[in-house]
Amino acid sequence: MEENFNDYFDFSDEQTEGLVDKYEMMLGQHTSHFFDVDDFLDIISYYSEKSKYDKALKAIEMALKQHPFSSEVLLLKASVFFHQRHYKKAFQQLKEIEHLEHSNPEFQLLKGNVSVQL
Repeated sequence: MEENFNDYFDFSDEQTEGLVDKYEMMLGQHTSHFFDVDDFLDIISYYSEKSKYDKALKAIEMALKQHPFSSEVLLLKASVFFHQRHYKKAFQQLKEIEHLEHSNPEFQLLKGNVSVQL
């Protein structure tokens, strides 16, 4: 029987959609659940990929309440600002995390893209 490499590492949309469903149910019921940083990153990325930037920002704010020192979440916040064409906000956010993310290639690429737009 031939096994597929992806069978072992199935990071499918179903997993992410399940997280998003759980997150949206929590919002709808006005309850509170703990999500780890990686779960929030998946939720935020899901909304960003679908150009639902307001929902992404709401998820970012909730993520920062649970994980206030996550530079990964703050980097996604800058990215959402960039995609919303709020270049000054994106630049300011990047300045705030530069000391934490300065060697991250994603940070450098986003900083370059934002700088070109200013």
